[in-house]
Amino acid sequence: MLLKIRVWDPVNEKMWYPEMFEIDSTNVSFPTDEGHLTFPITNVMMFTGLKDFVGVEDYVGNIWRVTYENRYVYYVREVDEDNWQGYIFDFACLNEKHVLPVHSCVTEQGVIVGNIYEAPQEILNMYKESIDKESGVKYEIKT
Repeated sequence: MLLKIRVWDPVNEKMWYPEMFEIDSTNVSFPTDEGHLTFPITNVMMFTGLKDFVGVEDYVGNIWRVTYENRYVYYVREVDEDNWQGYIFDFACLNEKHVLPVHSCVTEQGVIVGNIYEAPQEILNMYKESIDKESGVKYEIKT
């Protein structure tokens, strides 16, 4: 499988899906019809190789919705870089403290409802609240 990425453009509030790109430890750059663009590596989200219940491709930063005990539970797709196996894709719950994700349940029954930059405002607010509780902000989002 080829590496697929998407890149958030905060100035134009647009997601880019480059087919060809150059990436190093600090930046990603790629050609577009608008010229050659360069963004910090923190704006890059990697494709996981999976799709949701309706066939939408899953990238790091996607927000998933799963029905659990007659209510919606939201998860954000994250990547763990410190794993001895390399990169591992994981989920973090946004609106429930004690509901741990079962990966097969999320990916087989869940639907992607947006991402950390483009989603309904109430979901972005849940995401912002969840990262405010941690030691640092992982992503900057517009509210």
